[in-house]
Amino acid sequence: MQNIFINTPGTLKEQLDETEWRRLKGLKLKGKINDRDIEWIDNLTAINKGIYIIDLFECILPENHKHYIFFERGLGNLNIPEGLETLERNSLKCLSINTLSLPKSLRKIEKGALNGCHELKIINVNEQNPSYKSVNGLLYTKEGKEFLFCPPKREGEIQIKEGTQKIASRAFAGCERLNTVVLPRSIDKERTGTLIHDFTNKKTEIRWNIDHDKYNVGDTNYTEGGKVLEKHLSEAEDYKEGDPHYDLLKKGEYDFCVPSGVEEIASSAFTNSFQLRSIKLPNSLQRIGEKAFENCTHLTAIEMPNKLKEVGNDCFNACRNLGKICCWAQTPPKCKGPVIDNSQDKMLYVPKGTIDKYKKAKGWKLFKNIREVDSFTSVVYRLGNGEKNTITYSPTIVKTELKAYLCDIWQNVSKISISGKINDNDIDFLREMCIKGQLSEIDLGETQTTGLKYKSFADAERLSSIILPDSITIIPNSLFIGCKRLKKVVIGTNTATIEDFAFADCCSLKHIDLSGSISHIGRGAYWNCQLLDTINLGDNELTISEDAFRNCVSLRRINCHYHIPPHCKEDSFSSYCYQNVELTVPLNGYATYQQDKIWSSFTKVTAENILF
Repeated sequence: MQNIFINTPGTLKEQLDETEWRRLKGLKLKGKINDRDIEWIDNLTAINKGIYIIDLFECILPENHKHYIFFERGLGNLNIPEGLETLERNSLKCLSINTLSLPKSLRKIEKGALNGCHELKIINVNEQNPSYKSVNGLLYTKEGKEFLFCPPKREGEIQIKEGTQKIASRAFAGCERLNTVVLPRSIDKERTGTLIHDFTNKKTEIRWNIDHDKYNVGDTNYTEGGKVLEKHLSEAEDYKEGDPHYDLLKKGEYDFCVPSGVEEIASSAFTNSFQLRSIKLPNSLQRIGEKAFENCTHLTAIEMPNKLKEVGNDCFNACRNLGKICCWAQTPPKCKGPVIDNSQDKMLYVPKGTIDKYKKAKGWKLFKNIREVDSFTSVVYRLGNGEKNTITYSPTIVKTELKAYLCDIWQNVSKISISGKINDNDIDFLREMCIKGQLSEIDLGETQTTGLKYKSFADAERLSSIILPDSITIIPNSLFIGCKRLKKVVIGTNTATIEDFAFADCCSLKHIDLSGSISHIGRGAYWNCQLLDTINLGDNELTISEDAFRNCVSLRRINCHYHIPPHCKEDSFSSYCYQNVELTVPLNGYATYQQDKIWSSFTKVTAENILF
């Protein structure tokens, strides 16, 4: 960390010569600075790609300072200078920072002020600041009554602190990596901002601890401390008078997840929810009321959890497209009458060993088609024209499982998301859909499979994006070889080995992230990936085989997060990489990389403090 005291504003550039500027890893300034100094710091982050911390806390800005702070790259931590009173909209564009510290002088943060901090994970606020405070890296008003901002790169679960009464609009915008948001008992039921609509990934669970008589999240009302889903409110603007199904298939997807903790869905809770196509029920659910899903005309399949004890009369009445119902309860839930009209035309799936119980139970015995299964698979697919639908099936029923259920529409499917168990026949058919049909995006993130085979997706010419399941430990030989349009691959967290030529000749891949548990990259694994620009390597020991990145002619950057250099062969990379690729290594491992026979050959090396 270089400490510099500035006597005369505007003279920062002259404090050190150019060679010293280029070697800086951190910079702490004291004294008065002006717009010329701020502009030079901006230039510095472009010149010195290794600088990681800029601390302006003890600086004094000129009165009425209006200069925007644009630190485009190369910076991990930024401390805003003392004296700054307002962060204006779009005034802070620091694309790479993950930690931002705000001074005690700051009085106002305008909406959109932090829009340019895409990699932000933590916000710290000076304890003496009268307007704001941070708790666990999240931003609140000083008194703690309003939650203002969650950094967009936060992951996993966060808890809003007790005492918070309001969530600001757009507080969670861009937070695609959160799994769970836990709301406190103190939250004001009418002041949740844009909580639900901020999550573009549609997978974040909203959970709460509430003791209000009534609570509202988005367009759904809950009672009894969140245990009863009382009423789901339809969006009237989606329909035209006299024709509730008008243009419905051209609308965006609408999937609803009932939060964990809900024990009852009240009578008529989802009645006339015409836009509802798929719904996920929690394991905590014990009762579904009468006509709870009546007239949900686009609901095609539903799974009911194993703790369910009671299902009300006509629960799914007039759900004309609901062809598959699966109930995982070992003991048939109590029914006083029919579960659905025309039940003789519907398929009921029940756990293995329970079919005789369901055939004798009131309400359930009205089903003529009952089948025992040990697994259940849901497929959400989107046709080329944007129409979205869901099918649900058991992969133990027939040999040509997925193909049989997609029937004659499979050639028009462009996107598909599968959850549940799949087998080799399903994988083979997905490849066929990418070659002979329009399938380009595949999400297998929530599937379970015993593994993938040699060349399972080889030469799948339309495939552009795929998310692999966590159950996969090995990406086998030549799995994606020749997938020339493949741009995005998400590798499961338990994958340890990428075998030979797994991604060879995937000439549209630009960025690869191997920061999970990858420990071995096989021979020619990424051979001839001609557009590959950036490689992120994880924080564990790694072996890279020969020719792994041979002929990756566009490679410009390699980020290594582990202090021990990956074990490489001399020809793991093409020779041109040693002079042209920017290599970033951990600060505490810099010396080890410099001593390594292979990694010491890279001439453009930057050492950084890697905190996350």
